[in-house]
Amino acid sequence: SVSVFRFARDPAYLWADDGVHAVLRGTSQAAPHVSGAVALLFQIDPTLTGSRIRELLRTTAGGTQGYSPRLGFGKLDVALAARRLRGEAAGAIDEMASQVGVSRDLISPDGGQSVVTVTPRDQGGLPLGPGLGVQIESTAGKWAEDVRDLGSGRYERTLTGAGPPGTMARLTARVLGVELARHPTVAFASERSQIGAPYQAGGGCFIISTGTRDATFPFWAGLLGTLACAWRGRRARSR
Repeated sequence: SVSVFRFARDPAYLWADDGVHAVLRGTSQAAPHVSGAVALLFQIDPTLTGSRIRELLRTTAGGTQGYSPRLGFGKLDVALAARRLRGEAAGAIDEMASQVGVSRDLISPDGGQSVVTVTPRDQGGLPLGPGLGVQIESTAGKWAEDVRDLGSGRYERTLTGAGPPGTMARLTARVLGVELARHPTVAFASERSQIGAPYQAGGGCFIISTGTRDATFPFWAGLLGTLACAWRGRRARSR
């Protein structure tokens, strides 16, 4: 068969694990989905700004993994974003639903950085919001600063590589004294061969890093980074 999803050297390069769907990379896949979501949110609150929408979509994105280099913040969840925008109160912290992620899972041993992002959530996935006691710890490396409360329901701390190549840093986050279930790891290495785990492209997505704190960060770039994996296209078939 001939398809935009197929490469001569690896016909299954972009196929998802189910063998039925595939992944297309780039802004043309995410932009129409994000645009529709933003239009719906503007119907609820016409005064929304770009930065507020970006964080609203980030903190309500689907899945419990948290930000990852392969999946971004997760899949768009418009219903959850609308619930939060309408002011629905969140319940108690849920260690399984809360998110812990890293901007990079591989950093240079001598000063590379990875931003750890934590979004405390209740059992239904609603973010608990700002002003919470959040601790982020690591078994290796050094912290560039204390935990930052971003005011949107997300909390960040920057880990710096400091250790022999191949060192694995295991991360732990606690919110109001509750240890969250997810413990991502960051490897201190110049290349993946040093940790025996080369990157596997199948099912991966194009990701925009979360490392910027600039308020002028391009609006669409921020949204697309959140939703880089929101679109899964049907695999084209010809017989």
